[in-house]
Amino acid sequence: MAFGRLAAAAGGVAGQLFLASGAMAVVSLVCSLFARERRVRLSLHRARWTFRTGLISVDALPMGWMAFCLGLGIGPVNTFLSIFATSRGIENPGVFFSVQAMALLLSRTFAGRVADRYGRALVIVPGLVSAALAIVLLPFAISIASFLVSAVLWGTGFGCTQPATMALLVDRVRGEERGVALSTFFMGFDIGIGLGAVGRDFVSQTFGWEVMWPISAVCVLLGLLELRGRPGRRSDA
Repeated sequence: MAFGRLAAAAGGVAGQLFLASGAMAVVSLVCSLFARERRVRLSLHRARWTFRTGLISVDALPMGWMAFCLGLGIGPVNTFLSIFATSRGIENPGVFFSVQAMALLLSRTFAGRVADRYGRALVIVPGLVSAALAIVLLPFAISIASFLVSAVLWGTGFGCTQPATMALLVDRVRGEERGVALSTFFMGFDIGIGLGAVGRDFVSQTFGWEVMWPISAVCVLLGLLELRGRPGRRSDA
């Protein structure tokens, strides 16, 4: 994604951009051939498959809620940011996503270590606040500089929140349940993106951008509800 955004910002031709993206996908496929999985034989009794235990992990639902709320913010940003920026006179909205990608990569260089050493919440909470603040600033963005400030906040917020939330998920679920737990996490994330895009389309058409962006920010902050009353253990939130 970062590669595609940077190529688009540089004015790349669409056909060349798709070819480059396809080439990167092939490189990823080749790299995956060298991946090795360390499987540990579990002695615990595995529960019989049911609709409730086979499709979702109940223990992962709190983190799935945070992923859902984050997706409610990502959906409108990815869908409407380019249109919104163009309406504000920004000639190349792709610059927003390029700066976002760089901020995301930079934040992930330290967020994981901080989460491991001081606890997941110390990364998740500022990350969600940063992401929400980035969206709140958008209605006031009238220049490329203000859009780039929002991009830095959004990339940093997302880069901190997503990996720390996934680490918290792995902390809280049993070893034999991690596969379905991660699936539950990303189900919440994907549903949030879809609903965020569709729901904000109605809001933007009915009430305008000035209402849509603050609503998206509030939805992101709702993810903080999962952390209320959680113990502050170093391996937990």
